[in-house]
Amino acid sequence: PKVIVLDETHVQADRKLFDNLKSATDKVEGSRFISISTAGLNQNPEAIGWEIYRRTRDILLGTIDDPTTFAVIVEADRDRSPDDPETWRQANPNLGVSVSLAGIKAAMQYAREVPSGRYEKYAKHLGWWAEAGTALFDMERWKKLANPTISADDFSGWTLFVGVDLARTRDLTAAV
Repeated sequence: PKVIVLDETHVQADRKLFDNLKSATDKVEGSRFISISTAGLNQNPEAIGWEIYRRTRDILLGTIDDPTTFAVIVEADRDRSPDDPETWRQANPNLGVSVSLAGIKAAMQYAREVPSGRYEKYAKHLGWWAEAGTALFDMERWKKLANPTISADDFSGWTLFVGVDLARTRDLTAAV
């Protein structure tokens, strides 16, 4: 092949298709392999989408020198509010032109109201990779419950019990 375009790399079940296509373009002088993707919900080191994102980031940061790769990442800064239209614009430079402002606004409202769909919306519309597609807790509400005045000294003399459940597959690891 002279040109291969693989879109939505983050949802590839494994790396077999990517590796096969890449191998095909490696054999043809002047061929191009173009991989395009939004952020995804799988930060497993073996996930091809996450691997490509990390490698692309490292190329852009200069920790990997690869003059054969044209690398672009468009994502919003993680320290910005997901409710701020300027955050939306960071990840969607064509906002209001080919990217619907009303659509992004509705998606972010959905993300506020439905914690289980939040990370999917953040990945697709803000470029924020996540480790899971759903949230067990609404972390924004959880953070608001914090009491910054409490310290470890407040519990001096208390008896402490720790319960630990170590995950062996895809369940949760917990320490209580």
